[in-house]
Amino acid sequence: MNGWYFETGTSSTNWKDVFTPGDGWAIYPAESIFKLNATYKQTGSYGVTAGDNTGNCYLITPKLAAGKITFYAKGTNVYMCPCTIDGDTIITDSYDKWYFGGNNSGVTSTMKQFSFDLAEDGYIAIRFSKAGIDDFVAENGLAVEGAIKKPKNVTVSDIAYNAANVTWEGVEGATYQVAYSTEADFNADEATPVDVTEASYAMTDLTSETTYYVCVRAKVGDEVSAWTKAVSFTTAVQFPVPTAFAVADYTETSATFQWTAGSTETAWQMVYSTDADFNADEATPVAVTENPYTLTSLTAETTYYVCLRANYGNGFSAWTEKVSVKPSTSKDLTVNDGTGTNEQVPIYGYNVDGSTKSQFILPASTLNSIDGRNITKMVFHTSQVSADFGKASFEVYVAEVNNETFASTTLVDWNTMTKVYAGSLSVSNNQMVVEFAEEYEYEGGNLLIGFNQTASGSYKSTPWYGVTATGCISWRI
Repeated sequence: MNGWYFETGTSSTNWKDVFTPGDGWAIYPAESIFKLNATYKQTGSYGVTAGDNTGNCYLITPKLAAGKITFYAKGTNVYMCPCTIDGDTIITDSYDKWYFGGNNSGVTSTMKQFSFDLAEDGYIAIRFSKAGIDDFVAENGLAVEGAIKKPKNVTVSDIAYNAANVTWEGVEGATYQVAYSTEADFNADEATPVDVTEASYAMTDLTSETTYYVCVRAKVGDEVSAWTKAVSFTTAVQFPVPTAFAVADYTETSATFQWTAGSTETAWQMVYSTDADFNADEATPVAVTENPYTLTSLTAETTYYVCLRANYGNGFSAWTEKVSVKPSTSKDLTVNDGTGTNEQVPIYGYNVDGSTKSQFILPASTLNSIDGRNITKMVFHTSQVSADFGKASFEVYVAEVNNETFASTTLVDWNTMTKVYAGSLSVSNNQMVVEFAEEYEYEGGNLLIGFNQTASGSYKSTPWYGVTATGCISWRI
C-alpha cells in the first residue's frame, strides 16, 4: 500500500518551515500562519495556533492511499475529513462525520489515538477554526497503516572537487534511492534515482566549484517513502590557489617571496612586471620548485608586481593576487611581536584626549632582516579595522641603544633621539603606518622607539598586536 509518514517538527517556529512542497503538505489559504505553541507541547511534538484569526485555516496532507489512517490529537475546534483539491479550491465532505475535539470525542487535555478508514486514495483536510486557540498534534506521526518512514539527517561530507559522500539515518528493512541535481528546485520524482542498499552513497564524477542538491527516500519492496528535503553542498576547487603569497625580503637587486601551498603541489610558476595591470596569462613564467623563492637581477628603486600559481602536473591553479615590491637599500619596519594585544604600545588610546607618551625597545636580534638598511616607515598592526584619534598630534623618535630593556620607569630624554615624524596618526585596514620624514640609517643596534603626544585628541581604545615585555614603558599624563 502506498503511503507517507510525517513527524511533527519540534524546533521550527512556523509550520510553513515544517510543511514544505517536498513533504507533500500544503497550507490553505497560503497566507495562513500556523505558529507552534509551546503551551500545548507534548512529548516530542507541539500544538498549533491559527494565527491570522480571520477565518478557517486548513492543513492539507499529501495524497494518501486508501486504508486505515491513525493519528494522535487533543484540543477543541479541530476538524478532519477527506477532501479533493481543484486548483486553489478545497472541496470537503461534512465535518460532522469526522469532527474531533471537545465533548463529541472526549478529547480535551490529554492525547488520544484516533483511526478511521479512508475509502479511496485522496487528501485529508485538517481545519483549525477562527474561534480561538486550536490544537492538533501528531505525536507519533500521522500515517497510513504500513507506510514507510522517510530517512532522516541527510549529511554530505568528504567533499572534493569531483566527489562527495552522502549519509543518512536509515529506516529498518529499507533500501534507498538517491536523487540529485544542480538545480535547487528540481523535482526528485522526475529525476533518475540511484538505488543503494546502505544508508550512504558516494557521489562521483561531479563538476568542481558547483553546487549540488541531493535528497533521499526509503524503499521497501515496491513501496517508497516521501523524499527528504534537498541538502545542498558545493564541490571544491580542483586546483587550489596558493595562499599567503607575500614579500619575505628584498635587497637592492633582488626580492624573496614566500607562500603557503594550495594543496600538495611542489611546483609553481611565477610571473612579474613593472606594469601593475599586466596580464599574467600572457607573461613568460619562471618555473619555481622552492619556497621561499628569490627573483634576482632586478632594478633598484623600481616597483615590480608579482603573482604565482600552482603547477599540479595535470593542470594549473588560478593566479594569486599580485603583490608589489621595490628593491632598495631602504627598508620598511613592521612592528608585530606576537599575536596578543596590548593597549599601551605604541599609543595608549584611552588617554589621547589628554596626553600620552610611550617608549619601547626592539632588540637587535629581532631586526636582522633590516641590518645595514635605511628605515623609511614603520607599520603597526591592530585588531581594529580603523581608528581616528581626532586632533591628536604626535612626534615619533628612534635611537639605537645598548640595553634591551629599561633600567627604570624613566623615559629616555627625547633630545637624545632622532625625530623621524611629526603630525597626526590614524588606523586604516588594521594598520597604522608611520612614514619617516627622512630615512633612518639603521646600524644594527637595539632600536628604541618613542611616541610623544603634543596635542590632545579623541579618546579611542586601540588594541595593538604585540606582547607585554620589560622593553616597554608607557606614561599617561
